[in-house]
Amino acid sequence: MAKDTYELRSNSAGEASSHRAGIGSAKPVSVGFIGLGHMGTAMAANLAASGHRLIAYVRRPNQKNKLAALGLEPTTEITNLFDCEVVISMLPDDTAAHDVVFGRGGVGIDGLASGLKPGAIHLSMSTISTSTASDLAKEHARHGQGYVAAPVLEIRTLPRRGNSSLSPPVPKPMSNAVSRYSTVSDKKHS
Repeated sequence: MAKDTYELRSNSAGEASSHRAGIGSAKPVSVGFIGLGHMGTAMAANLAASGHRLIAYVRRPNQKNKLAALGLEPTTEITNLFDCEVVISMLPDDTAAHDVVFGRGGVGIDGLASGLKPGAIHLSMSTISTSTASDLAKEHARHGQGYVAAPVLEIRTLPRRGNSSLSPPVPKPMSNAVSRYSTVSDKKHS
């Protein structure tokens, strides 16, 4: 079975679009973001400021106004991210990452892996163990999705200062998509 590959481009207005290699024309790209603490909010704001449509999943509705003021489209429903071609997560630990990807069936919360479309990419910039990252990658692969572990390595400076380092071991078919979003999220946000 051939894997789909995507090229992500910006048009003259700075809007992101995606082209599925060999299939039709470009279409708008929605980027999902999960994990909107101090670092995640700065990264998501940088992506929105660069012209990307960014859907931000938050657990607490009281954060919605603050995020909307930064140009994000906040939602309390993870299912609103299921049509995104790329979802970026910036989560603090293994438990949070596991709950996001696998869901919490006992309380009726869907997981990202069960809802993303085949070919979608989860770019995890989360601080998680290698065993959890491996479990998440396997679950995404089971659903025909890509998973890239790209943890932020230097947390002494915030992404808004443009000084974080990423170390993504990115498979070739996903490298264009991943590099597009990991570099923009780290640019200085004014």
